[in-house]
Amino acid sequence: NNPQMVVPTWLLLLCLVGVVRSWENIERHAEGREEFTTCVGACKETNHCSDPELAVKPLLFWTCGENCEYECMHQISLEKPTQYRGKWPFVRILGMQEFFSVIFSLANLVVWASAFKKFSENVQETYAIKIYFHFFSCVGIAYWAASATLHLRDRSSASVLEQMLQSALYFYGTVIAVLRALETESKFWNFSVFVFFTLCLIIHWMIMGDQIDFEYNMAVCLGHSIFQTILWLTWYWIRGTEKRRLPYSWKLYWSIYLFWIFSLFEMIDFPPMYGVLDSHALWHLGNVLAWYLFWEGVREDCIFEESHNIWMRKLH
Repeated sequence: NNPQMVVPTWLLLLCLVGVVRSWENIERHAEGREEFTTCVGACKETNHCSDPELAVKPLLFWTCGENCEYECMHQISLEKPTQYRGKWPFVRILGMQEFFSVIFSLANLVVWASAFKKFSENVQETYAIKIYFHFFSCVGIAYWAASATLHLRDRSSASVLEQMLQSALYFYGTVIAVLRALETESKFWNFSVFVFFTLCLIIHWMIMGDQIDFEYNMAVCLGHSIFQTILWLTWYWIRGTEKRRLPYSWKLYWSIYLFWIFSLFEMIDFPPMYGVLDSHALWHLGNVLAWYLFWEGVREDCIFEESHNIWMRKLH
């Protein structure tokens, strides 16, 4: 059996597991429990939270009411860790709600910013889809900045922005995969693909509305992940096996493989170890390596393709 053909099947099964796990996690949200609301009410009364919006932790503007929720969440979770508003009880560090997720999100931002810089310096302007890789890297930089902001303080506005940029990252990731798989130099075709998925993204945002539907957004992003995985692995199987011609193809293959391996941490979704390091943070950490390999692979691929195209033009 060809191992390259076995991997996509395994990854699709992994996607199914992820969907099942995500539905299980919905039952973990416990902010509506009577013991929690009672504790918060008593805390506000004890601390005289006459103005619940008054900042008692000024570093990141933790209000009196939010601080009571934080303390009650930890009190009730002593026996069994429980999620509140989709979040595990974390220990704040320097006022940050999820310290390691912030650090690893910033590490991903550095990888994407470096990719943008390297593309600008190493890939010629004549390469047909360079502009789309540039745009994709800008979306990624914006997403990881929003992710770091969200994990600093889980505000509703930050959550909406992060979810919108996350979906944009997946939609434009599909644009990149489609353009690279088809390998056309037609500016009209490339721009048409870009416009089509941009319109699809706008419709997706309109369906979500101001109140983000996290389950719907996750399902759409998962669908794009599966589609991109099939495209990239098919590309690898058809062209990447020519090792002497494409010595960098292993980077793209392993970046996709690592994406799904580290996605296991998102699916398991275990409580934070020592109150600071949870599965989501580890998923962010895994993304640093996966995205680094991806961007190194596509950069080398773009350089090779453009040099090959220049050689072919000279022949004609």
